[in-house]
Amino acid sequence: MSLDIVAVASQVRQMGEDIASAQSDFRDCVRWARLLMQKNSTRYHEISAAIRQSKETRTARAALPMEPLAKRPAAPPCPESYVVGAADGSQAEPDRHGHVAYYLINTGSALIRYGADAAASFRSIPRLFYRHEDLNIAEERQADWPDTRQPRETQVDAEILAMKRSVAEIEDLARLAQNVPAGMPALLLIDGTLTLFAKSTGEDTWVSEQLIRQYRAALDVIKDMGLPVVGFISRSNATWVMDMLQVGICRRQTESCAFCRTRSHEESSGCALASLRDRFLYDGTLNEPDVPPPLQPGERSSLFRLSSSLYKDYGDNEPAMFYLNSGREIAQVQVPMWVARTPARLESVHTLVYAQCLNGGGYPTVLTRSHEQAIVTMADREMLDALVLAQLTKLGIRVPVSEKARSKQVRGI
Repeated sequence: MSLDIVAVASQVRQMGEDIASAQSDFRDCVRWARLLMQKNSTRYHEISAAIRQSKETRTARAALPMEPLAKRPAAPPCPESYVVGAADGSQAEPDRHGHVAYYLINTGSALIRYGADAAASFRSIPRLFYRHEDLNIAEERQADWPDTRQPRETQVDAEILAMKRSVAEIEDLARLAQNVPAGMPALLLIDGTLTLFAKSTGEDTWVSEQLIRQYRAALDVIKDMGLPVVGFISRSNATWVMDMLQVGICRRQTESCAFCRTRSHEESSGCALASLRDRFLYDGTLNEPDVPPPLQPGERSSLFRLSSSLYKDYGDNEPAMFYLNSGREIAQVQVPMWVARTPARLESVHTLVYAQCLNGGGYPTVLTRSHEQAIVTMADREMLDALVLAQLTKLGIRVPVSEKARSKQVRGI
């Protein structure tokens, strides 16, 4: 049965009323957070040290400020000629109800040159995986292993496939980087975080560690070319800076916080900052006198280092980040530390990312073009399944499907 929209309508009305009633408290919390940023702007070294010394360092995803908290530089002028490249990926996951076990990773890339001799190139690379060594991932043997130790092996599931796709994206970006003309301002972009999102607990952590090594190797190739690579996150839900305020300034001591004690109603108990996203510090949620205003188009926030232990093995490619008013929204921009530590490189990234956002109506044009090359639609998946079935049938291979898959093709009572 399809969704009973009439039945859910009353719940939607209630949801709207609850959100409306919480707006006043929400705006008060945002105001308090912005005032904390302003008041403690020059204490950024002290705040960073407090977070490092905190017992919560291992668990809190707190940003470490690298600049005054109130800093908000405008984008420098864009050069007349520059080059941008991007890679993106999509996948068709294994279907246990299908004709045969396989999955597909499709990566798309775009390289665009602006100014004199303007040009653009686009590419899509589909890769089909169906062999045993494709459907399972085996542990790489290490030099210090005893001869009796056997490599572990595990099946590629949705989470591992997502990691393999991310590795394919960054490796394709490293190959694309070889086509960037020398001597021109240049920028490489990926959609999402700069680092590989991977699980860090459980029995199969060796899989994450193995794939992270491959991912880091591709980042190192790009770094050796001297090309900055950026992770662009549209409408980020991150709480790095909010956690910084809680751990580095408030120390999560709500009982001694004058503002938190004034929030009397039950729904507002606890830290006033706990439910806020970083973007509320910089977007148009609040624009009042005596409160730090929103970032203006092209302005960025101060620079932050990401404190999570997940990034300790990335070396010079450990991520730093800032928030940027792209002209339409507040986006998070992640840069490797070797870029963040060099003001000229950081300014170039700021300039070119914003130029791409202006060109793309708030989102980098080159990322949109690479996504267009990478996307695998439902129609694409159905066509691929039909192609696989036709080939197997041609070879006389019997291809049964599960009863669940068959039942979806028949309607009856």
